[in-house]
Amino acid sequence: MVCKQQWGTGVRHIQILLLFLCLTTGTILSSSHVIAVQLARETEADSSTYFEDTFKMEKKTLDDIISLEFMSFYVFFISRFLSGIICCKVNNKVYLMLIMLLYSIQSYSLPSFAETSGWSSMISMRILVGILDGLLMPVILQIATRWRPFPEYSRCIATLSLGPFCGKLIVTALISFIGRSIGGWSSVFYISGNLGILWVVAWFTFGADEPRSCFYVSTEEELLISRLTTEVSTLYWDTPIPWKGLFKSKSMYVAIAMELMTAWTTVFITESSYMSIYMKEVQGYSEDNVGIAFNYMSMIVLTPILCAISMLCDWIIGKEMYPVIHQRKTCSSIGLWGSAICIVFIGYAENSRFILFTYYLYLAMQSFVFVSYSLLPFDVAPNFSGLINAISTSVGSIPIMFLPSFVKLIVIQYNQDVLWNYMFYLASLSYFSANFIYTILYEGKLEEFNNIKHKDVRSHSSKSTYHEEGIKWIISE
Repeated sequence: MVCKQQWGTGVRHIQILLLFLCLTTGTILSSSHVIAVQLARETEADSSTYFEDTFKMEKKTLDDIISLEFMSFYVFFISRFLSGIICCKVNNKVYLMLIMLLYSIQSYSLPSFAETSGWSSMISMRILVGILDGLLMPVILQIATRWRPFPEYSRCIATLSLGPFCGKLIVTALISFIGRSIGGWSSVFYISGNLGILWVVAWFTFGADEPRSCFYVSTEEELLISRLTTEVSTLYWDTPIPWKGLFKSKSMYVAIAMELMTAWTTVFITESSYMSIYMKEVQGYSEDNVGIAFNYMSMIVLTPILCAISMLCDWIIGKEMYPVIHQRKTCSSIGLWGSAICIVFIGYAENSRFILFTYYLYLAMQSFVFVSYSLLPFDVAPNFSGLINAISTSVGSIPIMFLPSFVKLIVIQYNQDVLWNYMFYLASLSYFSANFIYTILYEGKLEEFNNIKHKDVRSHSSKSTYHEEGIKWIISE
C-alpha cells in the first residue's frame, strides 16, 4: 500500500475546523461580559436598549472594565495547570464537550443573576469564565496533536490561533448590533449560549479525540495519520505522567521562560482595553475609529498573513529544504525581534495613522511567532503537548494578574506620554530577551519521556526520522 502526501481536505481538517470553532465560540462566550459593559459605557444614554435592560445597572468607570476583563486571570493559572493533568487522564472528547456546555450554561444564567445581584453577578461569572478559559486550551492541543501530522503543525497552530481573534470580532459586532435591538442585552447572552450548544451538538456528532475513535475517517487517511504521527500514543487513566522527565527537560524551562516574557507583553499590546486607552487618551482617536481599528482591521490583516506563512513553513518542511529547528528559530527571530521593533516605533510615534500601521505590522510579525515557539509542545513531547502548554502558560499568566494594577496606578492615573513609552520599551526589551533564550537554549529534540510504554502497538522506530532527518511523504508497505 502507498500513502501519499495529502494537501486536500480530509477528516483531520474537519476536526481542526471544529477545534477552531470551539475557540471562536469560547471567546464569544468568555468575552461577551467585558465587551458588553464597555460598549454600554461608551454609548450615550438614550432610548436604546443598552439602558433599558437589567444590565444597565450603573455606568461603569474605566477601572471597573479593566478589573472585570482581568478578573479571570486570578483563577486562570490554577485551572490551566489542572487541565493539563486532566487531559492526560480522561476522554478528551467528553472533557471538551463538558467545558463548552458549562460555558453555555453560564451565558444563559447571567441575565437572571444580573437582575437579582447586579454588578456582583458579572464579577462572579467572570471568575467562572476564567476557570473555563484555563481548562480549554490544553485539551484542544492534546486533541490536535493526534489529528495533525508533524508536517502540518504550522497550519494547525495557525488555524487554532485565529479562533480567539475571530471570536472577538464576532462578539463585538454581535453586541453592537443586538444590544440596541428590541431584544437588548439579555438576548446577547442567550444567542451566545445557543452558539455554544450548537457547537456541543456538532462536536458530539462529528468530533473525535483521535482517528481510531472516529466513525467516518477513511482507512487511507487513518493510515496516513498513523504513519506520520508515530511519536503520538493513546493515553489511558493509568498512564503515568513523567514529572521527573518534564522538569529535567531544558525545553520545559525554555517554554516557561518564553511565556513569562511574552505573555504579558502580548496581552498589553493586543488587548483592546489598553491600546484603546492609549489611542483615545494620548493620541486623541475617536471611540468608533478605535473599535474598527483594533477589532475588525486586526482580523483582516492577520488572517491572510498567518495563513500564508504557515503554509510556507509546512511546504519547506515537506520539501526538506531546511532543518525544522532552524526554521523554528528563524521564524522566532523574525517574529520576536520584528515585534519588539514595532513596539518601539509605537512608543515614539506621534501620528495616529502611523501607530495603527505599526500595530498591524506588529500583528504580521506575530504570525511568525505562532509558527515558531508556539509549536514547542508539539515538537518536543506531542503526547503531553497539553500538559506542557498548561505548565508554561499557567506560570506565564502570573505577571498578567498584576498588569491591570500596575497600568492603572502608574500609567492611567498620571496619563503621561513618557509613562506609556516606558511600558512600550519594557515590552520591547522582553521580546528581545525571549528570542535570545529561545535561539540559544532550545534544541527542538523529541524528549525521551514522550515515549509511553503501554499496550499501544504502533511502531516508534521512525520517530527520530521526522524530527532530525525530515518527513518522508511517501510511505510504502
